[in-house]
Formats: sequence, structure tokens, C-alpha cells
Amino acid sequence: PGSAPGGSPRPVGAATSYAATTAATDPTGWGKGWQVVESNFETPPIIFFTSDQTLTALYKDSASIDLRAQTSTDGGLTWSAQQATGFSSVSLNNVASGVFDPTTNRYLFVDINGTVFFSTSLSTRVWTIATGIPGAGLTQVPIQAMRVQSSTILVVGTDGGNAGVVCRSTNGGTSFACVAPPGIGNLNQNGSTVAPVTPNTWITLNSAREVWRSTDDGLTWALQATLTNGAGGATG
Repeated sequence: PGSAPGGSPRPVGAATSYAATTAATDPTGWGKGWQVVESNFETPPIIFFTSDQTLTALYKDSASIDLRAQTSTDGGLTWSAQQATGFSSVSLNNVASGVFDPTTNRYLFVDINGTVFFSTSLSTRVWTIATGIPGAGLTQVPIQAMRVQSSTILVVGTDGGNAGVVCRSTNGGTSFACVAPPGIGNLNQNGSTVAPVTPNTWITLNSAREVWRSTDDGLTWALQATLTNGAGGATG
């Protein structure tokens, strides 16, 4: 499905997609007919698509360090406000990307500086910081930086030295182990992404439009192709 400016789409039904900064549904499923259904988010939200068909938009309150949530149970047409916090002693930056992990029933998100937070419930308003992310964090985290497949969660970003970093968790996001695959380049905020393909296989796209692929569940990575403009397609 297509995308809308300012956010990444999530499938809702067979012919509906959802995207943010403002909430928009696409009944065509192909990015041709976006309809704005909610525009009250104060900062760009991230969307969790949970197993009970509930969409949750999680975003930082622009006036404080509070974290707020709105939920929809009708495919994104209508939304109800909640409040989720727990950041009274934690410096919270704008949210970059997030997932709902059905294997652990955890909500996880990564902020733009690479700090990963997780919670088992939005209503408890308690969030925990994951361990294992580099001490200085990831200085540039793309909007589609975090994905979950089976029991593996991957986060990609760029460190202070402008090198791509892939962080991997197999315990629901409690802790991560990070690697900097040689030559993977800049996995920054502009255009980079990570996605599962098949069980144990992942791909990521860097800022140079290089597609990198892992076939061992994110442990090692190899250059697969370089995307080019025009009729030539991809090389590699």
C-alpha cells in the first residue's frame, strides 16, 4: 500500500491503510484515496496495530514531557483520547518509531535519539528503558526504525560517527545487542527503514538507497542491491 506524508502506513483491513502525522485512512488500500479523520495529534505519532484490531497513536505532548495516546477500534475512523505517562524523571524526545509485540504483549517505541522504552500496558502509565543501546544512543533514528518479527525486534539508526547500527532484541525489548555491519552506511532519519521479509530474513535501506539483507535474523548483513532511478531498476 501507499504512504502519506509525515508517517508510515499500517494495514487495518483488506482494503484500508492508515498513516500519520494526521490520521488518514485510504479505503483503496493503494495510496490513491487518503481521507483525514483526525488532526489533533500535537507531534508526529507512531501507530501500533494490535492483535485485537485496536489502533493506538502514541505521541509526545508538545507542552510537556508527557506521553499521550489515542485509540481507535473502527479502523481509524474515530478516536478516543487516553493518557500514558511515566516520564517524570526521564528526558523524552519526540517518538521516532514503535511496535506492538504480540508475543510479549508489550508496547515498544524508540525516540529520535535512540532510547528504547517498553510497557505492558498503556493504562498503567509506566515505561521502562531497555538496556544494551549504545551509551550515547543512536544520533539519527528513521521514522520506520523499529520492527518486530516472531520473537525478534530490530532497531536501526546511525551512531555519532555516521555509521549504521542494527540493535536486536529476542526478549521482548528488555535488552538489545547492537552491531555496526561493515559498510552498511548511514541509516539516518531521511529515507532509511527496516522490514521483515520471511522468517529470519530482514532487509534495511540506507540513505544511499542500498538494500542490505540479513538471513540469520539480524545477526549479520550483506549488500543485496543498489536502487537506481529510471528504467534501470536495481543493481546488485
